[in-house]
Order: sequence, then C-alpha cells, then structure tokens
Amino acid sequence: MTGGMQDRLVEIWRDLAVHPEGNLSFTGRRYRRLDLERESGFRLSCLFPAQFWELLVEVPPDGAGGEIQFPQWQGMAFELLFLDVPAKGSKHISLRLDDKDLQDVFVTVCADLAAELQELVGPDQRQKTLADFLDRWSRFFDKQGWLGLSKASQRGLYGELWFLRRLLDSGLPPSHVIGAWKGCERAYHDFEMSGKIVEVKTTLSKEPKRVRISNERQLDDRGLESLHLLVLSLVSSLGGGESLPGIIEELRKRFVYSPGCRRRFNHALGEAGYLEVHAGQYVSTYEVRSVEFFQVKEGFPRILELPSGTGDLSYSLIIAAISAFASDMDEFLKQLAGRA
Repeated sequence: MTGGMQDRLVEIWRDLAVHPEGNLSFTGRRYRRLDLERESGFRLSCLFPAQFWELLVEVPPDGAGGEIQFPQWQGMAFELLFLDVPAKGSKHISLRLDDKDLQDVFVTVCADLAAELQELVGPDQRQKTLADFLDRWSRFFDKQGWLGLSKASQRGLYGELWFLRRLLDSGLPPSHVIGAWKGCERAYHDFEMSGKIVEVKTTLSKEPKRVRISNERQLDDRGLESLHLLVLSLVSSLGGGESLPGIIEELRKRFVYSPGCRRRFNHALGEAGYLEVHAGQYVSTYEVRSVEFFQVKEGFPRILELPSGTGDLSYSLIIAAISAFASDMDEFLKQLAGRA
C-alpha cells in the first residue's frame, strides 16, 4: 500500500483513459497488464465511453471467482467476467470504480491488492489471497466508513502508537512489537505479550481526569499473567507537538531495514482504520502532558460480573480513584525486554 505503487497505478489508468488514436466514439475496454515480480494476472482497464477505472484479476477457469462472495462497497462494483485476454474466454474478477469522488480510496484498495499479489509464489495461492483481501477491506469499510477516523479514534490510535514506540525503544524486536499490537484488530486489549496485557487510554479531560472503558472485558485480568492500564493525558492543538501522520512516518523509518515488519505495520494501520489518503485531514497535534501506569488487580475499581442477559457495558473510570495501583512502566518494559 505504498505511495509508489499508487502513483504507478494512477499513471497507467490516466494513459488508458485517452481515446485510442483520437477516436471519440470508441466503446469497450483498454487494458494493460501490471508487471509484478511474481504475479502476471493483474491488469488495469478503462471502460469507454464513461472512462471508468477498473481492476482485473485473472482467476483459474474453475474455482476462485465462483466461490468468493463479492461484497457491496460504496462507489465500487464487482463482477465476474470472461475476456479474450490473455487467451479466449479467460476468467477475471473485475473491481470497477463507479463514483469518481472515491478515486483515492479505490486506488489505495487496488495498490494494496497489488502488494498482496506481489508476494505470491504461484497462482494456486491467489484464491485465498483474494478472499482475505476482500474480508479485510470489508471489515475496514464496515467499521470506519469512507471519510477517515473521528477525532476520538485519531487520539486513540496515537496513544497506541506512542506505546508501540516505547516498546521499540525498550529493545524488544520489531517483529515482537508489531505482533503484540492487538488494538488494530479491534481485540479486547491493545497489547498482548506472552500473557502480559497493556490497555492504552488517552484523555483530554481536565480534572477530575477520566477515561472510557468500552466493555467489561478490558479490565478483566482473570487468566492473565498481568494486566496494566496506561493513561496518556494529551494536549491537542493545531501547531506544535506531534501529529498522527508524524508518528506513523517516524515508526515506518524504524522498519526501513525490515520490509516484512514495515508491511505488517502498514497492514495493522489499515486494520486500525488509517489510510494515507486521509492523512491530510489529520492536522491535530498532541503533546503528552502526563504518563500514568497502573496495574489492574484485586481491588481495582471495575465491573466484572454482569446480570444475566446483559453485556458490552461501557463506563468512565476516574483516574484519581486508582492512584494506589500505580506501577513503574520503565521497570515493566525492562522485564519485557529481558524475556524477549
């Protein structure tokens, strides 16, 4: 999902959108294969006369296209096609952009699929890759929509990335750190490291400071080696401090010599709802006013047991009420690094 791949796709589509030999009455498709290192069944197309951009993925005659359930994505349409390329009657999955206002999102989605197919070692893996791709983006659109992260979600993601950076600074291997990040998957907890759980909360609230606990499972330490709550008090502004795109770019630089980690990190960002196409919207910057770390254990104020027939409880936790459970985050990180 790199900017380079997106630029490459856009350049090809714009070339294809030019009427062949000035023939303004041309109807049909113009297409071009995108030569990937390990994948040859990936083509870009432009449909005339409307000049719709289209992605074509060749699939085996039997299987893939007939078994995959195509989702309903706003402004885009899926179709199963038989085309005379590269051979007569070749089977393709088509993803077409119908709403040109969503062009940037469409290009991001297509670039992500190109990156996925680039990693394949053979066409037999294509069906699973396509199914995983459709499922991942369907979850993204269901949760985040098309307009980007809310202010609260931006702050929440910033907080998780702030702690991810601290994990890297502690000496933990990057692959362990990215694997530990579970908040991007919308799991109950934000970080999980061999039974040690850290839940990250951010707050802009003034005294009394409070954070939102989104469900009863977040502060349930039963069956865990340990559970800690990290509370970051932020000051948000439009200048100074650090922005969400800023911390993301810094973290990407940490993975410059580890393409696998960088790719996993970018996937995790997508799972968390972050797309580069929306980066220009995220102009708020954050300064960390205070860092508070608490161990959740017996006596910690929380709700564990719910009446039968109830669930998904959310509530506010007042930080002043948990001062007795303060813990040393630096010591916790040292212990983690020593066990990695």
